[in-house]
Amino acid sequence: INAALSLFYHLASGEIKQYLPKPRGFFDQAITQSLFYVRGIFRNEPHPFDKDRDRKLNPLQQMTYFAILNLLLPLQIITGALMWGVQQWPETAARLGGLPFLAPFHTLIAWLFASFIVMHVYLTTTGHKPMAGIRAMMMGWDEVEVHGGQPAPADGTD
Repeated sequence: INAALSLFYHLASGEIKQYLPKPRGFFDQAITQSLFYVRGIFRNEPHPFDKDRDRKLNPLQQMTYFAILNLLLPLQIITGALMWGVQQWPETAARLGGLPFLAPFHTLIAWLFASFIVMHVYLTTTGHKPMAGIRAMMMGWDEVEVHGGQPAPADGTD
């Protein structure tokens, strides 16, 4: 129910665009953000992309949330349902490799979710104040730091 309501809200409000990476320049932006997480964050460099009303997520966040919501979550649900109903749908499960394939694959996806949660909690502490990201999730608003990062394009394109 939560996922359906969230999807409805994001589609109706147009906020779905926050989660859709724009292809033009995306790879370079993802590399820039990755380099920031690998070394820039430890050198107190500013975030490479400014956060604003039209661009709340950096390229890696867009890619991660897009993959989780459109790939991992559906695969987790499908593999879980097939394992749960292997006696009801033995031929469907067998076509996909049966329990010897489904169970480890389902477990791998669960570990990917767990890894996401650990990284998510860690990265929420890397803002301008250690608890700022967690506070933003709990309160629904964020104090945005303005610096020399790349602003979101005015026309919504990259």
